[in-house]
Amino acid sequence: MRPDTMPSRRKTAEKHAYNFWDDTIEAYAIKDLTREEDKLVAISGIAKKVQDVVKDEYVAGLWKRNMIYGLLWRRSRQMGTDTTELEST
Repeated sequence: MRPDTMPSRRKTAEKHAYNFWDDTIEAYAIKDLTREEDKLVAISGIAKKVQDVVKDEYVAGLWKRNMIYGLLWRRSRQMGTDTTELEST
C-alpha cells in the first residue's frame, strides 16, 4: 500500500468513534430505563465525547459528515425481539 493511501490514525480514530456511537445508540434504544428522559441525557453526554474525537457537527441525532449513513437505519426483528440496527447498503 502506498503511504498516501494508508489510513491515518485520525481517520481510524474517527471510524472507531462513529462505530462506538452506532453501537451505543443501538444499545440505548432497547434499554428500559427507570426514567425515559435519562436516555436523552446519557446520549447527549456520549455525543459530546464522540464529538471531541470526530470533530463533526451533531445535527438532530446524526453526525453531519456521516449523515447519509445515519439515515440508513431501520427497525428490524431479530430473534423474536425488536432491535434497531444500522444498514450499510
